[in-house]
Amino acid sequence: MGLMQHARLSRGRATTEADDKKKNGLLRTALGSSAYDTVARAFRAFLTQGGFERGGVLFPSLDGIPCLVFSTGFDLTTSYRFTPERSQLISSGESDAWTEISGERLLSLGGNFSSHELESLQKMYARPIEGRDERAGIVVVADSLLDGVRGKRDIAGLEARFADLRTLIRENASLFSSLTRVSSINPSRDAIVERVKSALASGKIATLATIRLDLAFDNPESITVKSDAALAFSGIVHRIARQAGSMNIVYVREDHSLRIVLFSSSAIDMSLYFSQLLKPLEPLFGANRVSRMESLSSGASDDIREITDFVFGER
Repeated sequence: MGLMQHARLSRGRATTEADDKKKNGLLRTALGSSAYDTVARAFRAFLTQGGFERGGVLFPSLDGIPCLVFSTGFDLTTSYRFTPERSQLISSGESDAWTEISGERLLSLGGNFSSHELESLQKMYARPIEGRDERAGIVVVADSLLDGVRGKRDIAGLEARFADLRTLIRENASLFSSLTRVSSINPSRDAIVERVKSALASGKIATLATIRLDLAFDNPESITVKSDAALAFSGIVHRIARQAGSMNIVYVREDHSLRIVLFSSSAIDMSLYFSQLLKPLEPLFGANRVSRMESLSSGASDDIREITDFVFGER
């Protein structure tokens, strides 16, 4: 059948934003146009109150794999590598307190850091969000020689504000889940070929789509060099992949666009599909950011070569 059509669909810019509302207290200081930006600013403020520049929230994915979300101060390698088991951070009987991690215990976590970060770490502190509930995640902060300001670390100050942080995390549980990674993104070429063959053999057709995520960022180059932009980008990608489903193909290209292959028994209304895919991103990442993304439909195909060439950007 080959490509049947080529249509360009673009979501226009949002013309209005919800009125900003001032929130009282340490963790309510951000003027939130999106849950992501609000929590990111609030978590940075939380770290500052304790005299820390490095930290994050180790949050389990739906598959139970821990991911460091809202990573602050750490380099990108560490932000992606940091996936220790709960037992490596929290000692028995310390479910409602900060655990200090230093010396040999800190070195045993070496595989979770870049060599640059590991060589500079002095101590880490970890605190479960919901006591013994492993599904709720762990807050971690770190003392490093790389910190711009070397001063006293105030764990008591963090604990005094921990209840506010916990409330913020509870209120944004869906955001934290969205930021965790899924394993179905960027499968190998062989895996893609096999998935395409299997789908076509069962009588399905492949609908081809592209989403330009780079347009959502003021400076697309920051996606590869700044951890805050890179982690926001990663969160959007994995949220889209989770919504697209593991039976379909989601592939991130070097130009920061997404190639999506949807397998179905009948034609898909792509205008409706793009709306259903992107609309849920707005409260999480901001209507303005989402409106800048560009969605393009490249029609349908039942040709293996054509489909794989599309995924890898070879046509």
